[in-house]
Amino acid sequence: LGSPYLSGICTLMAADMKARVEQFLVDNPDLNDRAKTLLRSADPETQDKVLERGNLLDAINPSAVLISRISNANNTGVLGINKSDLKGSPEEAWARICAKKNIQATPDSAGMPAAVQMTPGLEAALAQQQMAGATLLHQQLAAQQHAATAAATQQIYLQQLMANQHLLGTPALGQPLTMPLGAHQLGQLP
Repeated sequence: LGSPYLSGICTLMAADMKARVEQFLVDNPDLNDRAKTLLRSADPETQDKVLERGNLLDAINPSAVLISRISNANNTGVLGINKSDLKGSPEEAWARICAKKNIQATPDSAGMPAAVQMTPGLEAALAQQQMAGATLLHQQLAAQQHAATAAATQQIYLQQLMANQHLLGTPALGQPLTMPLGAHQLGQLP
């Protein structure tokens, strides 16, 4: 990975991306400084995704559209943590995430979070999520128990049916199962 060949390729790719970004900014002259700065400072993968979506000449607010495209390209998941939050050392990444999510963390001697002190809003959200998880687990266990009970009942029913067929004589395949007439039923025949 540390070869001069690969280093040269990476330098060329970075220079090409920088040139593409600058050309995009020239082609879209109505962008404000904030939008331009965000695009220039984005990682190359995000820049490429944004540029692939085309120009902003038809946009009513091209700066807002560009910022939205950068945000969408940069998003990594439902937690709202993006790639730039994960850059650097684990300690730096954790510090950025804590700052972004309003988490008060106290580092231990190794610099990693030893304890996280949550805000009341986060505590309530965590409690609600735990309740929802417990409810879901209870529902799943109840459904499994119901299914097991139904299967056991069906098994008992089939065993009784087979025992009755054995006592009565098993009919040939395709023949209806008939009950022999008992003495109490003989007097009822026409």
